[in-house]
Amino acid sequence: MIALSSLSSRVPAARALALGVIAALLVGGSQATASASPLPASVPTASTVTVAADATDAPTMGDYSVKSFAAEAKTLPDDLLTALDRDSDLTGAEYLAGAAAATDATSVLESLAADGIDITGSHLDGTELVVNVDSEADVAAVEAAGATADLSAPVVPDFGDIDAKFVTDSASDHELSGGEAYLDRKVGFRCSLAFNGRALSNGKVQTLTAGHCKEAKTTEYWFLAQSAAGENFGYVRKLGVPVKDTFRNSGGYDAGLIAITNSYYTATPTVTAWNGGYNEADGTLPVYDRTPAVQGAAICKSGATTGWTCGQVLATDYAVSVEGSVVNSIVTNVCTKGGDSGGAALTGNSAVGVVSWGTVENDAVCTEDDIAGFFPLISNNSSKATVTKRFGKIWEPSVEVGAVSVSSPTTGATVDYAATVSGSLERGNTRNSVAIYVDGKLTSLKAKVTSGGTWSTKLIGVAAGTHTVQARPYWGKYSRSAASPAITVNVTKPAIVQAMSAPNKYTASVEISKQSFPSTATYAFITTGSSGSVVYAAAAAAQKRGAPVLFVPKNTIPSVISKELKRLGVSRIYLVGGSSVLTPAALKSLKKNGTVTAITTAKLNAYTLG
Repeated sequence: MIALSSLSSRVPAARALALGVIAALLVGGSQATASASPLPASVPTASTVTVAADATDAPTMGDYSVKSFAAEAKTLPDDLLTALDRDSDLTGAEYLAGAAAATDATSVLESLAADGIDITGSHLDGTELVVNVDSEADVAAVEAAGATADLSAPVVPDFGDIDAKFVTDSASDHELSGGEAYLDRKVGFRCSLAFNGRALSNGKVQTLTAGHCKEAKTTEYWFLAQSAAGENFGYVRKLGVPVKDTFRNSGGYDAGLIAITNSYYTATPTVTAWNGGYNEADGTLPVYDRTPAVQGAAICKSGATTGWTCGQVLATDYAVSVEGSVVNSIVTNVCTKGGDSGGAALTGNSAVGVVSWGTVENDAVCTEDDIAGFFPLISNNSSKATVTKRFGKIWEPSVEVGAVSVSSPTTGATVDYAATVSGSLERGNTRNSVAIYVDGKLTSLKAKVTSGGTWSTKLIGVAAGTHTVQARPYWGKYSRSAASPAITVNVTKPAIVQAMSAPNKYTASVEISKQSFPSTATYAFITTGSSGSVVYAAAAAAQKRGAPVLFVPKNTIPSVISKELKRLGVSRIYLVGGSSVLTPAALKSLKKNGTVTAITTAKLNAYTLG
């Protein structure tokens, strides 16, 4: 931990308002403008669906050719491109390539740690992930993930002599005209907004900012419009109020939530891009994801005072004492000044942190020796203070979700019950999920998305016949994009379901078993065949397991069933619906044919899905 001096100055709110500006050297910054992709007041969720864990491929580092990011780089705001060239000597394509590497690096590090690799440190060297490990036995796993293993100890930077501070900007003669910041009228300071999001309990809009942007007397915040970063503050309109008990600037934390109570403001999953001006459609940068910072990665911030400034991540999860308050910090060489506090820090289009502190004086020029700290949204170290650790159960950031597509089956196809439905999601990764709609209604089917953006699940629980199928992608509970175009499929009825109406369904089930399994089968599913939903569930699980489904009455085991179990050489029998579906005598008789495991329909569906 490093201790740093405080340097604060306050101005009376009335005097500041009379001058038309209230500012604070609380560093960082971004805000929601009234443009681009508004979030609806309320949206449907898929919080109760069953998740299919079909994605099992371990993530790896990829090929981050700068050329492949050239087209996307053309969509970056002009002011961001200027800041990248000025501050980091990077082109837009180089920045996006590094951001993609940083995002993948996070997944790779999480996967390696989950596999028991003892990681002592990591950093990015350009787009190359370097992972520090102590044991040579771990080198192969690191290299298999496309990273470079380093058996030496990680380099830990020392920022013991920096002078970080939270400082309120003094009043100035900014001219009122436009809008990016917010202020506390009672206390007299200005900060910036970070990322818009929603309360998990009710979906109401709440915006993230720095925890030190509130004092005991703070009861409401007012929005300040501006035509450019650092100038023309002036048009004041009420924005919202602090969310009770969320603002904290101690114990490693520096974050708080503002409830947006003025319907004049429409929250969007964006940060201010500055080149478009107030309320311009091209004046925002969309947020696609949330990711931990990676040492060595490029990072940029948007703040009301200094606009876009960029640099490099020098250290992560670094404890810094700022004016007596310890802040877990992403330490960077990004320029920040008074009024930037609470703003948005990003790598590419991924939210990384909230601007917290800096070393440059408010009226000074940033130099290469100045550094700034951002409070992380999330960390690879779950024990560290982060926005997610503090608010993960009550709030989530809003992100712009990409377009989803269904690649299989194709429209007009005839599919078996429990057929695989699969596709891809633009910019998709393991933080996304895909919900399945059948005939326009949300089902209990949900697929996880892989790190490569693909997804798949089983089409179970759908009756035989012609249906429309759509996929809709989510990020968290509330962020989602439009459903995919509907495809039409003809779902066939499994033979075992048709056997339910046979004159002797028990014999009919044996005939189907003999046709499907002419030699042997290790497993078999037993059901009374009295419920269509249960038989459908058994059929789907049996298809996945490679096993027959056989019918028995409730009170006895017919000899034709016992003979079929013996012919197959079954060693384990799954009794669908639980042991109570058979009488004690029938259950005892069934056990003579193999080990019996009772299983509920719900567990059967969960097995089929993942």
